[in-house]
Amino acid sequence: MPIADFLRVIDSITPHVNPNKTIIIISGGEPLMRTNLEQVGLALYKRGYPWGIVSNGLFLTRKRLDSLTAAGLHAITISFDGFEDDHNWMRGYPKSFLRASEAVRMLTEEQELVWDVVTCVNRKN
Repeated sequence: MPIADFLRVIDSITPHVNPNKTIIIISGGEPLMRTNLEQVGLALYKRGYPWGIVSNGLFLTRKRLDSLTAAGLHAITISFDGFEDDHNWMRGYPKSFLRASEAVRMLTEEQELVWDVVTCVNRKN
């Protein structure tokens, strides 16, 4: 969705909600594939909305995390779908578990960020 359309929707609901009691979560696909995610997040932050993302962690680097927090990122969820073999199988990438684990390690160093992990329960895990 183009940023202008997304923000038009946000602006249309703002008169009916308290932004301090609402959190906007961006999920996907994979939000970190958006090159303009910080622009979207900063626009939400300037409107008074806390915002967060649900990510597989593959593209979360220290530089990107710093950029996101500078844009007002409030919360991040990392997806884990089982132990290493099951997670990598489900995600279709052999280093997916490693990257998700590295993302969580990075998040443990963040004092102001709310973070959690989520799993998709299935027969393999």
